[in-house]
Amino acid sequence: MKFAIALTILCAFTLGACSFYEKGEVVESSDKEIRIQIGYDAANRGVDTARQATEHCDDEDLKAVWYGHDKDGNLVYRCE
Repeated sequence: MKFAIALTILCAFTLGACSFYEKGEVVESSDKEIRIQIGYDAANRGVDTARQATEHCDDEDLKAVWYGHDKDGNLVYRCE
């Protein structure tokens, strides 16, 4: 019985950890686009800009497409 409770708690914790990710700073957004600022160590911290942009574009039932960096170094995703 104790094993089942411990296993249930472990599974709940694992699922919760998988749903969390660090987001970059949104510097500009609209229904058609999102621009996200991140630092050089973003990958080491778990920043997932693709997932962040996908969630943003999902609100309009569109797909996030990465267009590169703007002149300020922000990541540019367009909702298409």
